[in-house]
Amino acid sequence: MSLNRNMADPQNSSDKEEAEQEESEQEESEQEESEQEESEQEESEQEESEQEESELERDNKERDKKGYPCGICGMIVGSKKNKSDLVRHMKTHQRARPYQCRICGARFKRADTLKAHERAH
Repeated sequence: MSLNRNMADPQNSSDKEEAEQEESEQEESEQEESEQEESEQEESEQEESEQEESELERDNKERDKKGYPCGICGMIVGSKKNKSDLVRHMKTHQRARPYQCRICGARFKRADTLKAHERAH
């Protein structure tokens, strides 16, 4: 009886090999699926990146046609060649009024507004 126990059963050995082979094939299949999902995700991210770039290019073209957008109110200001209009517009959002009329003491945010006011006196 001890001889029979020590001898490997050929049927069990074959079953074990088949099970190991199936397990190995399943692992390979799962790995391939995982790699395919990663590849699809990378392609999706690349497409999103390209879309973002095209949106930025479109925004830049729009800005070049119309001007610069204000970062506070979103108003398109100036022209593609003149960013100083945006700088001037930004003063409308500040609280300080550094320009004061010498005649009546009225205060203004921009020098050109003060000059127009003083001419009216």
